[in-house]
Amino acid sequence: MAQAGRVRIHVTDASGAVVPEAQVSLLGKDRKPQRSLKTNENGETIFTDLPKGNSQFVVSRPGFDSLPLTVTVRTPDEISVDAKLGVSIMGSFRPKRRWWHIFR
Repeated sequence: MAQAGRVRIHVTDASGAVVPEAQVSLLGKDRKPQRSLKTNENGETIFTDLPKGNSQFVVSRPGFDSLPLTVTVRTPDEISVDAKLGVSIMGSFRPKRRWWHIFR
């Protein structure tokens, strides 16, 4: 029987601050989430029982761009991965324009 691996994912923002409550999803071959965990107050989460080979993850949190990750598990030893999220410009506040302001 193949031994399972462990992956610890540490999520930070661009400034290096930890990102608690980020969702980290392990994706299946169909690219759909199989398992999802939230990061703790230290911005970390641990996935266990991962098979040898490549595991695909996606890290997300409102206000940040989603980050895809590929982690290769070769041994049962724990692998630590740093995931740095960038701020999403799509989530930025944009005031509504009123047409009467434009054509005044």
